[in-house]
Amino acid sequence: MKRYAVLVCIIAVALALVTGSIAYFTDTVESNDNVIAAGNLDIVLHETERKMDADGKFTAELQTYSQHKAIYPSTINGEILKNAENRIAVEGVAAPLYNGPAAGFVDKIVTVENDGSLMAAIRTLIAVPAAYDQQDQLIPWLHMDRLEDETVWAWEGPYRGEIDGSNYAVYAATYQQPLQPDQVTPPSLLGFYMDGKVNNNDHAYTYKAEDGTEYELMDIDQDIDIRVFVEAAQGNPDVFATPLEALNTTFGVIAETENEVMVLKHNPWVKK
Repeated sequence: MKRYAVLVCIIAVALALVTGSIAYFTDTVESNDNVIAAGNLDIVLHETERKMDADGKFTAELQTYSQHKAIYPSTINGEILKNAENRIAVEGVAAPLYNGPAAGFVDKIVTVENDGSLMAAIRTLIAVPAAYDQQDQLIPWLHMDRLEDETVWAWEGPYRGEIDGSNYAVYAATYQQPLQPDQVTPPSLLGFYMDGKVNNNDHAYTYKAEDGTEYELMDIDQDIDIRVFVEAAQGNPDVFATPLEALNTTFGVIAETENEVMVLKHNPWVKK
């Protein structure tokens, strides 16, 4: 009996060595928690203005920006706008607004809301109709009232660009911190006004320079179209050091130098 048992054991081991199929205990398990929620970027552009009272003066009540409003040459200038006595706080607007004569000033209060689930890097691009003098310098015939606090919005430009066959001066404002979900930026653009040196004849708007030279700006039947475009990129500071880095990486730099002139390189109004 003992010899038989030993023989069986030797045969069993030999078979195992030949086949190489000795099995180890194994087990597998699959997690049921395999779903990761995808975040989304969703921004909303808000353009508002103050309502006017019966006397044509600004009120503190906001409404959606209205198209085709009349604008006239004005006596407003940068110093008037900077004077705190000429500005007033309005509920719902995180910047004091110009509060002088309304005839020469048009409200265009531009803010951006993050309606998505991810923090976002925000850049607002503003394109203003442009004309150039004999020295190829931009004629300052349309002026913006904008939030100049560089800790809030960092401004670039103006850069030369063409949109739908017309010349524009393009300004870019980058919000200086990632915009959190459900938050709204302070306004970048507050309004604009027409320079007092602008006139119109039978067929065109014109600008009379200090030396008396008169420049034609645009046809009288053209709309003065100030265009606003907002871009957003994922603004996680663990990935990008600054919002500008996030935006330039995603969309490219705004402008490049061509023949000593800064020309719009990234033009979101031109569909590719």
